[in-house]
Amino acid sequence: MTRQEFTKKISELICQMVSEGDRPVIDWALRTAEVQKILFDKGKSKCDGYIKKSAHQFGIAIDLYLCDDKGHIIFDTDKPENEFYKKRMLYWHSVWDKNFEGDKRIIWDMPHFEG
Repeated sequence: MTRQEFTKKISELICQMVSEGDRPVIDWALRTAEVQKILFDKGKSKCDGYIKKSAHQFGIAIDLYLCDDKGHIIFDTDKPENEFYKKRMLYWHSVWDKNFEGDKRIIWDMPHFEG
């Protein structure tokens, strides 16, 4: 998927999320190699930014989070109190995979959506 195709499809997904009552927040769009290396060194990515590049570096990945009813961003969907948001994110990944031909979800990286 090209960067332009990804941008169009992820925008359509975000519009659908809003139309179904969710409140998505975009985080981590385009990354530099330096930033990617920092995440790799912290154990937060399997891509080092140089030898193994992230889809974020090519503009074909973003991280999306959802807000709760009070407008707080839900960063940790593994907490029991955030089970509802985890289910919503799993739902949105299934929509992304099926309707927008996006890549399958990275098991350990819930907010990651990739083209």
